Amino acid sequence: MIAEVLHCIFSNASRFAQTGGCITVAPRPAPRGFVLTIVDDGPGMSDLEILRATEPSPAWVAGAPGAPASASLPVAGRLMELHGGRLTIEATPGAGCTVALAFPEERMG
Repeated sequence: MIAEVLHCIFSNASRFAQTGGCITVAPRPAPRGFVLTIVDDGPGMSDLEILRATEPSPAWVAGAPGAPASASLPVAGRLMELHGGRLTIEATPGAGCTVALAFPEERMG
């Protein structure tokens, strides 16, 4: 399931990163586990766009024709929850996005 989470996040980031741009991945320890951050240099998102991108909609299925590019984000978020973790997104319009995947200590090792 973690491979699917990473696929969702990286495919989304690669769709929005600027041509010749950069996607940065950085792991770091956290008080009760670790966090993997994925940062892209794409167009960013407003708070409303983040909310819309992370809430599942019955009107589409991830990967379906016409589905928004971010359709896989709710799937990734739910998979993280099933692992006891959390997916968060921070972004500023025009300044890229940072996705943080927080993994609990019991999932390490």
